[in-house]
Amino acid sequence: MNLVCPYCATFFEAADESLPPYIKNGQVQYVIKHYDKPREMLLYGTLANAFLDYKNPQQVYVLMKDLFAKQSQWHESGSHSIKKMLTEEYGLQEQPDNIDLSIKIIAEAR
Repeated sequence: MNLVCPYCATFFEAADESLPPYIKNGQVQYVIKHYDKPREMLLYGTLANAFLDYKNPQQVYVLMKDLFAKQSQWHESGSHSIKKMLTEEYGLQEQPDNIDLSIKIIAEAR
């Protein structure tokens, strides 16, 4: 998924509504991987992904849910505004380990 992709936002919302009972019953494992696809329209999603602390997956899920819900408000704001939002509104900071994680996910997708 990419945080600025409108199709990903739709899927995320649908999965959030329909999958929990299946996850709880052990019927489904739901793994979310942020895809930093090198397309111009997705670059701000890549920027946002750099701030998510994947050592705390529960917090990341809540953040992704909120960022997807507010996607239309921020996805074209510009990199400075997005960084400011992530640091001031969400209290996040860049996560250097996300570069290596992103490279692994891109390799897996290819």
